[in-house]
Amino acid sequence: VTDGVLPAGLNLGSDGRVHGSPTTVGAYSVEITATNANGADARTYTGTVDAILATAPNITEGTPEDESLTFEFTAPSSTGGAMVVGYEYSIDGGGSWLPGPFGVAASPLTVSGLANGTAYSVKLRAVTVAGGGAASGVADGTPRSIAEAPTLVAVTPGDHSLVVDFTPPSDDGGSAIVGYRYSVDGGATWNAAEVPTTTSPVTIYGLNNAEAYVVALRAVSEAGDGIASSAMSGVPAAAPVALPGETDPPELQLGIGDGSENGETVTVVSGPDRAGWTVSTPSVSFTLEAYDSHARFVARSGGEAYFEGYVGGYVLVSGVGFKPGSMIDLWIFSTPVKLGSLTVASDGTFTGMLSLPASLSIGSHTVQVNGVTTAGVTASTSVGVRMGTAPSSLATTGGTAGWALAAQLICVGMALVIVGRRRSKVRP
Repeated sequence: VTDGVLPAGLNLGSDGRVHGSPTTVGAYSVEITATNANGADARTYTGTVDAILATAPNITEGTPEDESLTFEFTAPSSTGGAMVVGYEYSIDGGGSWLPGPFGVAASPLTVSGLANGTAYSVKLRAVTVAGGGAASGVADGTPRSIAEAPTLVAVTPGDHSLVVDFTPPSDDGGSAIVGYRYSVDGGATWNAAEVPTTTSPVTIYGLNNAEAYVVALRAVSEAGDGIASSAMSGVPAAAPVALPGETDPPELQLGIGDGSENGETVTVVSGPDRAGWTVSTPSVSFTLEAYDSHARFVARSGGEAYFEGYVGGYVLVSGVGFKPGSMIDLWIFSTPVKLGSLTVASDGTFTGMLSLPASLSIGSHTVQVNGVTTAGVTASTSVGVRMGTAPSSLATTGGTAGWALAAQLICVGMALVIVGRRRSKVRP
Protein backbone atom coordinates (compact mmCIF):
# COMPACT_ATOMS: atom_id res chain seq x y z
CA VAL A 1 0.00 0.00 0.00
CA THR A 2 1.72 3.13 -1.20
CA ASP A 3 -1.08 5.62 -0.59
CA GLY A 4 -4.18 5.64 1.58
CA VAL A 5 -5.27 3.08 4.17
CA LEU A 6 -7.26 -0.10 3.83
CA PRO A 7 -10.49 -0.15 5.85
CA ALA A 8 -10.07 -1.49 9.38
CA GLY A 9 -10.28 -5.26 9.42
CA LEU A 10 -8.62 -5.69 6.01
CA ASN A 11 -4.98 -6.39 5.25
CA LEU A 12 -2.83 -6.96 2.15
CA GLY A 13 -1.27 -10.41 2.08
CA SER A 14 2.09 -11.45 0.61
CA ASP A 15 0.19 -13.13 -2.17
CA GLY A 16 -1.03 -9.73 -3.30
CA ARG A 17 -4.57 -10.32 -2.15
CA VAL A 18 -6.68 -8.38 0.36
CA HIS A 19 -7.86 -10.52 3.29
CA GLY A 20 -10.29 -10.06 6.22
CA SER A 21 -13.65 -8.40 6.88
CA PRO A 22 -14.09 -4.65 7.22
CA THR A 23 -15.18 -3.45 10.63
CA THR A 24 -15.64 0.22 9.82
CA VAL A 25 -18.17 1.51 7.35
CA GLY A 26 -17.53 4.31 4.90
CA ALA A 27 -15.78 5.16 1.62
CA TYR A 28 -12.11 4.49 1.11
CA SER A 29 -9.38 5.02 -1.52
CA VAL A 30 -6.09 3.16 -1.48
CA GLU A 31 -3.13 2.88 -3.87
CA ILE A 32 -1.44 -0.50 -4.13
CA THR A 33 1.91 -0.84 -5.91
CA ALA A 34 3.20 -4.17 -7.23
CA THR A 35 6.96 -4.51 -7.78
CA ASN A 36 9.00 -7.25 -9.52
CA ALA A 37 12.18 -7.59 -11.59
CA ASN A 38 10.54 -5.84 -14.45
CA GLY A 39 9.62 -2.77 -12.44
CA ALA A 40 6.69 -1.38 -10.44
CA ASP A 41 3.05 -0.83 -11.24
CA ALA A 42 0.72 1.27 -9.01
CA ARG A 43 -3.04 1.19 -9.10
CA THR A 44 -5.68 3.02 -7.07
CA TYR A 45 -8.73 1.22 -5.67
CA THR A 46 -11.82 2.97 -4.31
CA GLY A 47 -14.93 1.58 -2.68
CA THR A 48 -17.46 1.78 0.14
CA VAL A 49 -17.89 -0.49 3.13
CA ASP A 50 -21.60 -0.74 3.94
CA ALA A 51 -22.82 -1.62 7.43
CA ILE A 52 -24.87 -4.70 8.19
CA LEU A 53 -27.68 -4.71 10.77
CA ALA A 54 -26.82 -5.09 14.45
CA THR A 55 -27.63 -8.32 16.23
CA ALA A 56 -30.34 -8.39 18.90
CA PRO A 57 -29.79 -6.90 22.36
CA ASN A 58 -30.76 -8.89 25.46
CA ILE A 59 -33.55 -7.29 27.49
CA THR A 60 -34.72 -7.97 31.06
CA GLU A 61 -38.15 -7.60 32.65
CA GLY A 62 -39.36 -4.02 32.93
CA THR A 63 -39.31 -2.15 36.24
CA PRO A 64 -42.74 -0.55 36.76
CA GLU A 65 -42.99 3.18 37.34
CA ASP A 66 -45.75 5.76 37.03
CA GLU A 67 -46.97 5.52 33.39
CA SER A 68 -43.62 4.09 32.30
CA LEU A 69 -41.40 1.01 32.28
CA THR A 70 -37.62 0.97 32.58
CA PHE A 71 -35.69 -1.87 30.94
CA GLU A 72 -32.15 -3.02 31.57
CA PHE A 73 -30.43 -4.58 28.56
CA THR A 74 -27.08 -5.65 27.18
CA ALA A 75 -25.85 -4.30 23.85
CA PRO A 76 -25.83 -6.42 20.67
CA SER A 77 -22.89 -8.77 20.35
CA SER A 78 -22.26 -7.28 16.89
CA THR A 79 -23.14 -3.82 15.65
CA GLY A 80 -22.43 -4.69 12.01
CA GLY A 81 -19.39 -2.47 11.87
CA ALA A 82 -21.26 0.72 12.75
CA MET A 83 -21.80 2.72 15.91
CA VAL A 84 -25.12 2.32 17.71
CA VAL A 85 -26.84 5.69 17.61
CA GLY A 86 -29.93 4.74 19.61
CA TYR A 87 -32.61 2.15 20.28
CA GLU A 88 -36.15 1.62 19.14
CA TYR A 89 -38.89 -0.21 21.03
CA SER A 90 -42.09 -1.98 20.12
CA ILE A 91 -45.11 -2.53 22.37
CA ASP A 92 -47.10 -4.56 19.83
CA GLY A 93 -44.83 -7.55 19.35
CA GLY A 94 -42.67 -5.91 16.68
CA GLY A 95 -45.46 -4.78 14.38
CA SER A 96 -44.41 -1.17 14.73
CA TRP A 97 -41.38 0.58 16.20
CA LEU A 98 -40.99 3.83 18.09
CA PRO A 99 -37.78 5.75 18.79
CA GLY A 100 -36.43 5.49 22.30
CA PRO A 101 -35.44 8.55 24.33
CA PHE A 102 -33.04 10.82 22.46
CA GLY A 103 -29.39 10.16 23.17
CA VAL A 104 -29.92 6.80 24.91
CA ALA A 105 -27.42 4.41 23.34
CA ALA A 106 -26.81 2.23 26.40
CA SER A 107 -28.79 0.56 29.19
CA PRO A 108 -31.23 1.39 30.74
CA LEU A 109 -34.05 2.58 28.51
CA THR A 110 -37.33 4.04 29.78
CA VAL A 111 -40.53 3.68 27.79
CA SER A 112 -42.92 6.47 28.73
CA GLY A 113 -46.50 7.45 27.95
CA LEU A 114 -47.96 4.11 29.02
CA ALA A 115 -51.19 3.42 30.90
CA ASN A 116 -50.94 2.36 34.54
CA GLY A 117 -52.36 -1.09 35.15
CA THR A 118 -51.95 -2.20 31.51
CA ALA A 119 -49.59 -5.10 30.78
CA TYR A 120 -47.10 -4.51 27.97
CA SER A 121 -44.83 -6.90 26.06
CA VAL A 122 -41.84 -4.89 24.87
CA LYS A 123 -39.06 -5.56 22.35
CA LEU A 124 -35.89 -3.52 21.68
CA ARG A 125 -33.56 -3.20 18.71
CA ALA A 126 -30.36 -1.24 18.15
CA VAL A 127 -30.20 1.44 15.45
CA THR A 128 -27.09 2.08 13.33
CA VAL A 129 -26.52 3.73 9.97
CA ALA A 130 -27.66 0.45 8.49
CA GLY A 131 -31.08 0.82 10.18
CA GLY A 132 -32.91 -1.02 12.92
CA GLY A 133 -31.20 -4.24 13.94
CA ALA A 134 -32.57 -7.60 14.98
CA ALA A 135 -35.31 -7.50 17.63
CA SER A 136 -34.73 -8.69 21.17
CA GLY A 137 -36.92 -11.20 22.91
CA VAL A 138 -40.03 -10.02 24.74
CA ALA A 139 -39.88 -8.42 28.20
CA ASP A 140 -43.10 -7.88 30.12
CA GLY A 141 -44.07 -5.09 32.48
CA THR A 142 -47.07 -3.25 33.92
CA PRO A 143 -46.72 0.44 34.81
CA ARG A 144 -48.09 1.48 38.19
CA SER A 145 -48.10 4.22 40.78
CA ILE A 146 -49.14 4.48 44.42
CA ALA A 147 -52.85 4.56 45.16
CA GLU A 148 -54.82 7.74 45.57
CA ALA A 149 -56.12 8.64 49.03
CA PRO A 150 -59.12 6.83 50.53
CA THR A 151 -61.96 8.96 51.89
CA LEU A 152 -62.86 8.65 55.56
CA VAL A 153 -66.61 8.43 56.15
CA ALA A 154 -66.89 7.99 59.92
CA VAL A 155 -64.80 7.18 62.99
CA THR A 156 -66.91 5.26 65.51
CA PRO A 157 -65.67 4.91 69.10
CA GLY A 158 -65.32 1.49 70.66
CA ASP A 159 -63.86 0.24 73.90
CA HIS A 160 -60.10 0.89 73.57
CA SER A 161 -60.68 1.03 69.82
CA LEU A 162 -61.91 3.09 66.88
CA VAL A 163 -63.79 1.73 63.87
CA VAL A 164 -62.89 3.67 60.71
CA ASP A 165 -65.36 3.50 57.82
CA PHE A 166 -64.04 4.67 54.46
CA THR A 167 -64.47 4.56 50.71
CA PRO A 168 -61.50 3.13 48.78
CA PRO A 169 -59.22 5.22 46.56
CA SER A 170 -60.71 6.28 43.24
CA ASP A 171 -57.50 5.11 41.55
CA ASP A 172 -55.39 2.21 42.81
CA GLY A 173 -52.47 3.28 40.60
CA GLY A 174 -52.60 0.18 38.45
CA SER A 175 -51.95 -2.51 41.06
CA ALA A 176 -54.32 -4.19 43.50
CA ILE A 177 -54.66 -2.81 47.02
CA VAL A 178 -53.43 -5.42 49.49
CA GLY A 179 -54.20 -3.63 52.76
CA TYR A 180 -54.37 -0.37 54.68
CA ARG A 181 -52.15 1.43 57.16
CA TYR A 182 -53.44 3.84 59.75
CA SER A 183 -52.16 6.79 61.73
CA VAL A 184 -53.58 8.01 65.03
CA ASP A 185 -51.32 11.06 65.29
CA GLY A 186 -52.29 12.95 62.16
CA GLY A 187 -49.85 11.15 59.86
CA ALA A 188 -46.65 11.42 61.90
CA THR A 189 -46.38 7.63 62.25
CA TRP A 190 -48.09 4.74 60.46
CA ASN A 191 -49.01 1.19 61.46
CA ALA A 192 -50.42 -1.83 59.68
CA ALA A 193 -53.98 -2.71 60.63
CA GLU A 194 -54.03 -5.41 63.33
CA VAL A 195 -56.60 -7.32 61.27
CA PRO A 196 -55.55 -7.09 57.59
CA THR A 197 -58.38 -5.99 55.31
CA THR A 198 -58.88 -4.62 51.83
CA THR A 199 -62.39 -3.35 52.52
CA SER A 200 -64.05 -0.96 54.95
CA PRO A 201 -63.94 -0.72 57.93
CA VAL A 202 -60.51 -0.73 59.58
CA THR A 203 -60.58 -1.29 63.34
CA ILE A 204 -57.77 0.23 65.39
CA TYR A 205 -57.14 -1.52 68.72
CA GLY A 206 -55.07 -0.85 71.81
CA LEU A 207 -56.13 2.78 72.31
CA ASN A 208 -56.80 4.64 75.55
CA ASN A 209 -60.40 5.37 76.39
CA ALA A 210 -61.32 9.07 76.64
CA GLU A 211 -58.18 10.12 74.71
CA ALA A 212 -58.59 12.03 71.43
CA TYR A 213 -56.89 10.60 68.33
CA VAL A 214 -56.42 12.13 64.87
CA VAL A 215 -56.98 9.27 62.44
CA ALA A 216 -55.88 8.91 58.81
CA LEU A 217 -55.66 5.96 56.40
CA ARG A 218 -53.66 5.13 53.30
CA ALA A 219 -53.87 2.17 50.97
CA VAL A 220 -50.98 -0.24 50.43
CA SER A 221 -50.30 -1.82 47.04
CA GLU A 222 -47.34 -3.40 45.26
CA ALA A 223 -46.23 0.14 44.43
CA GLY A 224 -45.97 0.98 48.15
CA ASP A 225 -47.91 3.16 50.59
CA GLY A 226 -50.48 5.36 48.91
CA ILE A 227 -51.49 8.96 49.49
CA ALA A 228 -52.82 9.66 52.98
CA SER A 229 -56.47 10.48 53.51
CA SER A 230 -57.71 13.60 55.18
CA ALA A 231 -57.84 13.17 58.95
CA MET A 232 -60.82 12.69 61.27
CA SER A 233 -60.86 12.74 65.06
CA GLY A 234 -62.14 10.01 67.33
CA VAL A 235 -62.29 9.30 71.06
CA PRO A 236 -62.52 5.65 72.21
CA ALA A 237 -65.29 5.13 74.75
CA ALA A 238 -66.04 2.12 76.89
CA ALA A 239 -69.43 0.48 76.35
CA PRO A 240 -70.94 -3.01 76.42
CA VAL A 241 -70.80 -4.83 73.08
CA ALA A 242 -73.84 -5.73 71.00
CA LEU A 243 -73.51 -9.15 69.38
CA PRO A 244 -73.52 -9.58 65.57
CA GLY A 245 -76.94 -8.88 64.10
CA GLU A 246 -78.19 -7.10 67.23
CA THR A 247 -78.34 -3.44 68.20
CA ASP A 248 -78.22 -3.79 71.99
CA PRO A 249 -76.00 -5.77 74.36
CA PRO A 250 -77.48 -9.17 75.30
CA GLU A 251 -79.70 -9.55 78.36
CA LEU A 252 -79.43 -13.20 79.33
CA GLN A 253 -81.42 -15.62 81.43
CA LEU A 254 -79.71 -16.87 84.55
CA GLY A 255 -77.01 -19.39 83.74
CA ILE A 256 -77.20 -18.81 79.97
CA GLY A 257 -74.05 -17.85 78.06
CA ASP A 258 -73.67 -15.96 74.80
CA GLY A 259 -70.84 -14.56 72.73
CA SER A 260 -69.65 -13.08 69.45
CA GLU A 261 -68.96 -16.61 68.14
CA ASN A 262 -71.29 -19.58 67.78
CA GLY A 263 -70.78 -22.61 69.99
CA GLU A 264 -70.73 -21.07 73.47
CA THR A 265 -70.93 -23.33 76.52
CA VAL A 266 -71.26 -22.57 80.23
CA THR A 267 -69.73 -24.95 82.75
CA VAL A 268 -69.38 -25.08 86.53
CA VAL A 269 -65.88 -24.58 87.91
CA SER A 270 -65.35 -26.60 91.06
CA GLY A 271 -62.46 -27.21 93.42
CA PRO A 272 -61.45 -27.20 97.06
CA ASP A 273 -61.19 -23.42 97.32
CA ARG A 274 -63.42 -21.85 94.68
CA ALA A 275 -66.54 -22.16 92.52
CA GLY A 276 -67.87 -20.30 89.51
CA TRP A 277 -68.92 -20.27 85.87
CA THR A 278 -66.72 -20.64 82.78
CA VAL A 279 -68.08 -19.24 79.50
CA SER A 280 -66.24 -20.69 76.49
CA THR A 281 -66.31 -19.93 72.77
CA PRO A 282 -64.19 -21.55 70.03
CA SER A 283 -61.50 -18.86 70.51
CA VAL A 284 -61.64 -17.56 74.08
CA SER A 285 -63.07 -18.29 77.50
CA PHE A 286 -63.52 -16.46 80.77
CA THR A 287 -64.26 -17.67 84.27
CA LEU A 288 -66.30 -15.85 86.91
CA GLU A 289 -65.60 -17.20 90.40
CA ALA A 290 -66.76 -16.60 93.93
CA TYR A 291 -64.34 -14.86 96.27
CA ASP A 292 -64.62 -16.01 99.87
CA SER A 293 -68.30 -15.52 100.84
CA HIS A 294 -69.08 -12.93 98.17
CA ALA A 295 -71.00 -15.25 95.79
CA ARG A 296 -72.72 -18.61 95.67
CA PHE A 297 -74.47 -21.17 93.49
CA VAL A 298 -78.23 -21.39 93.59
CA ALA A 299 -80.12 -24.53 92.59
CA ARG A 300 -83.37 -24.18 90.64
CA SER A 301 -86.15 -26.56 89.82
CA GLY A 302 -85.53 -28.47 86.60
CA GLY A 303 -81.90 -29.25 87.39
CA GLU A 304 -80.44 -25.83 86.62
CA ALA A 305 -78.11 -23.64 88.64
CA TYR A 306 -76.90 -20.07 88.46
CA PHE A 307 -74.24 -17.80 89.88
CA GLU A 308 -75.25 -15.16 92.43
CA GLY A 309 -72.89 -12.39 93.45
CA TYR A 310 -73.41 -10.14 96.42
CA VAL A 311 -73.47 -6.38 95.98
CA GLY A 312 -70.54 -4.76 97.71
CA GLY A 313 -68.54 -7.98 97.41
CA TYR A 314 -65.87 -9.26 95.01
CA VAL A 315 -65.50 -11.71 92.15
CA LEU A 316 -62.43 -13.34 90.65
CA VAL A 317 -62.19 -13.22 86.85
CA SER A 318 -59.76 -15.00 84.55
CA GLY A 319 -59.57 -15.96 80.89
CA VAL A 320 -57.51 -17.37 78.05
CA GLY A 321 -57.15 -16.90 74.28
CA PHE A 322 -56.78 -13.12 74.20
CA LYS A 323 -54.15 -10.96 72.49
CA PRO A 324 -51.06 -10.44 74.69
CA GLY A 325 -50.73 -6.86 75.89
CA SER A 326 -54.34 -5.95 75.07
CA MET A 327 -56.96 -4.82 77.57
CA ILE A 328 -59.91 -6.84 78.86
CA ASP A 329 -63.00 -4.96 80.05
CA LEU A 330 -65.62 -6.45 82.38
CA TRP A 331 -69.17 -5.05 82.37
CA ILE A 332 -72.39 -5.72 84.23
CA PHE A 333 -75.79 -4.47 83.05
CA SER A 334 -78.87 -3.89 82.19
CA THR A 335 -77.79 -0.39 83.24
CA PRO A 336 -74.13 -0.64 82.14
CA VAL A 337 -71.54 -0.49 84.90
CA LYS A 338 -67.89 -1.12 84.09
CA LEU A 339 -66.39 -3.34 86.77
CA GLY A 340 -62.82 -2.78 85.58
CA SER A 341 -60.08 -3.52 83.05
CA LEU A 342 -57.26 -6.07 83.11
CA THR A 343 -54.13 -6.47 80.98
CA VAL A 344 -53.60 -9.72 79.06
CA ALA A 345 -50.32 -11.47 79.85
CA SER A 346 -47.81 -12.66 77.25
CA ASP A 347 -49.40 -16.14 77.19
CA GLY A 348 -52.85 -14.76 76.32
CA THR A 349 -54.32 -15.13 79.81
CA PHE A 350 -55.63 -12.62 82.33
CA THR A 351 -56.69 -12.80 85.96
CA GLY A 352 -57.82 -10.35 88.61
CA MET A 353 -60.25 -9.52 91.40
CA LEU A 354 -62.97 -6.93 90.81
CA SER A 355 -65.51 -5.40 93.18
CA LEU A 356 -69.28 -5.53 92.75
CA PRO A 357 -70.57 -2.00 93.46
CA ALA A 358 -73.03 -1.66 96.30
CA SER A 359 -75.14 0.49 93.97
CA LEU A 360 -76.05 -2.50 91.76
CA SER A 361 -79.74 -3.34 91.83
CA ILE A 362 -80.85 -6.65 93.27
CA GLY A 363 -81.98 -9.05 90.54
CA SER A 364 -80.90 -10.48 87.20
CA HIS A 365 -77.95 -9.02 85.30
CA THR A 366 -75.61 -9.87 82.44
CA VAL A 367 -71.86 -10.02 82.99
CA GLN A 368 -69.84 -9.39 79.82
CA VAL A 369 -66.11 -9.71 79.12
CA ASN A 370 -64.77 -7.89 76.03
CA GLY A 371 -61.33 -8.14 74.47
CA VAL A 372 -59.32 -8.98 71.37
CA THR A 373 -58.37 -12.53 70.36
CA THR A 374 -54.86 -13.61 69.41
CA ALA A 375 -56.03 -13.23 65.79
CA GLY A 376 -56.85 -9.56 66.43
CA VAL A 377 -60.63 -10.01 66.30
CA THR A 378 -62.98 -8.46 68.86
CA ALA A 379 -64.37 -11.14 71.20
CA SER A 380 -67.28 -10.71 73.58
CA THR A 381 -68.62 -13.33 75.99
CA SER A 382 -71.52 -12.95 78.40
CA VAL A 383 -73.41 -14.92 81.04
CA GLY A 384 -76.62 -14.30 82.95
CA VAL A 385 -76.12 -13.89 86.72
CA ARG A 386 -78.02 -12.56 89.71
CA MET A 387 -77.04 -9.89 92.20
CA GLY A 388 -78.20 -10.34 95.77
CA THR A 389 -77.32 -9.46 99.33
CA ALA A 390 -75.08 -11.70 101.38
CA PRO A 391 -77.06 -13.91 103.79
CA SER A 392 -75.96 -13.60 107.39
CA SER A 393 -75.13 -17.31 107.46
CA LEU A 394 -72.73 -16.98 104.52
CA ALA A 395 -71.23 -13.84 105.95
CA THR A 396 -70.15 -15.77 109.03
CA THR A 397 -69.11 -19.05 107.40
CA GLY A 398 -66.99 -17.60 104.60
CA GLY A 399 -66.63 -19.41 101.30
CA THR A 400 -67.23 -22.89 102.72
CA ALA A 401 -70.99 -22.75 102.29
CA GLY A 402 -70.68 -21.74 98.66
CA TRP A 403 -68.36 -24.66 98.02
CA ALA A 404 -70.57 -27.04 99.88
CA LEU A 405 -73.47 -26.01 97.65
CA ALA A 406 -71.35 -26.47 94.50
CA ALA A 407 -70.35 -29.93 95.68
CA GLN A 408 -73.98 -30.74 96.46
CA LEU A 409 -75.01 -29.74 92.94
CA ILE A 410 -72.40 -32.06 91.48
CA CYS A 411 -73.40 -34.94 93.75
CA VAL A 412 -77.10 -34.74 92.90
CA GLY A 413 -76.39 -34.53 89.16
CA MET A 414 -77.55 -30.98 88.50
CA ALA A 415 -77.14 -29.60 84.95
CA LEU A 416 -73.54 -28.39 84.99
CA VAL A 417 -73.10 -27.82 81.23
CA ILE A 418 -75.53 -25.47 79.54
CA VAL A 419 -75.34 -24.69 75.81
CA GLY A 420 -75.34 -20.94 75.15
CA ARG A 421 -78.37 -19.45 73.44
CA ARG A 422 -78.73 -16.12 71.64
CA ARG A 423 -81.33 -13.41 72.28
CA SER A 424 -82.33 -14.86 75.66
CA LYS A 425 -83.97 -12.09 77.66
CA VAL A 426 -83.99 -11.55 81.41
CA ARG A 427 -86.93 -13.16 83.10
CA PRO A 428 -89.38 -10.83 84.81
